[in-house]
Amino acid sequence: MSNAEDLLKPLRGMYLSQLRERAASVDAFLVHCRAGLIPDGEREVMASLAHKLAGSGATYGFPQITQTARSLEEALGDAAAAPAVLAPLAESLSQSCQQAMLSIERDSQDPVTHAAPPPAAAQRPVLLAVDDDPVVRESLSALFARDFALFEARSEIYR
Repeated sequence: MSNAEDLLKPLRGMYLSQLRERAASVDAFLVHCRAGLIPDGEREVMASLAHKLAGSGATYGFPQITQTARSLEEALGDAAAAPAVLAPLAESLSQSCQQAMLSIERDSQDPVTHAAPPPAAAQRPVLLAVDDDPVVRESLSALFARDFALFEARSEIYR
């Protein structure tokens, strides 16, 4: 196994915890789409969530999440898109999330996935991680924590 793969295992574990929450939100949106009634403001919330999923899916080895999330995000950009149009896209994204969670859970049986981060060094260069997605920020922090003093900041640019 390569060093990159070893580094990704704990990051995928962190991604899993965020993915569970996000998948639950996708499932709730899907229920509303199937009922034909999407509450006010939920389209915007789901568009932001789909954007985050599109940005992080392929990073963690799940291009299907990225593809399905982009499709849903694009459809949500059309304010006239009916719930019947959005439902199959949300269903596809939900299935992609479920498949990814199963894959990560299988990997989590490996003790490397749960390894603690290395101890902090005394003098390290500083790295600033800026992203609107907390999973990306946390992943960057975990990836570079050994060699850098890290600071995180969120950006609010979504498009």
